[in-house]
Amino acid sequence: MNRRTMLRSAGAAVALAVGAKAVAAKTAAGKVTDKAVPVPCTPEQAYKASAEQIAAWTDGTPGSVLDRLANHPDVSIRWNVAWNPGTEPQTLGRLATDTDAGIRKNVAWNPRTPRATLSALAKDVAGNVREGAAANPWTPPAALVILATDAVDGVRAGVAGNPSTPYDIIGVLMEDRNPLVRRLAERGPVRAGYAHMLDECASRGLFPAGRETGEEGKPSG
Repeated sequence: MNRRTMLRSAGAAVALAVGAKAVAAKTAAGKVTDKAVPVPCTPEQAYKASAEQIAAWTDGTPGSVLDRLANHPDVSIRWNVAWNPGTEPQTLGRLATDTDAGIRKNVAWNPRTPRATLSALAKDVAGNVREGAAANPWTPPAALVILATDAVDGVRAGVAGNPSTPYDIIGVLMEDRNPLVRRLAERGPVRAGYAHMLDECASRGLFPAGRETGEEGKPSG
């Protein structure tokens, strides 16, 4: 897919301003096609947006395209690929070792990130990365047990609201020094932040084999 500008006229810029954007997608023939999808965007932002940037954040971009974009030198493109629920697990595993903490954070939040990768991210030196792993319903309970003692309040808060956290750990967090952590532990699992991504992944059959049938312990609630 060649880099090119999505806007070819002032009229296209106006269209983007009211919620339409062009998406670069590779077809089976290897050619680039355009597809209009809604997204909030100003004319100024639209003129600056490259085909690759748009493809990276677009839900529905082929996994093969996202895999290639995961190697892009532009941090913002890799950042969006890491967040995109359509990104393949193996691609997310590669992005989990990115030098940019923001990218690793997005991988930690992504519902398609492999469990082994989430376990590794739970030990990341960056607190915001550990926060993502702590809140992700797919993070293994063993990793959540460790994260429940993290020095960063936001990490413990993520564990407190995670539906995969063992009940005995929830009991401990009910006595946490931070009031937000205590409230989350008392209220039970909080999945609001993941609801839209989980539903989208499920509807498109994007979960790894076993997750949709509960074989890997899909969170309930």
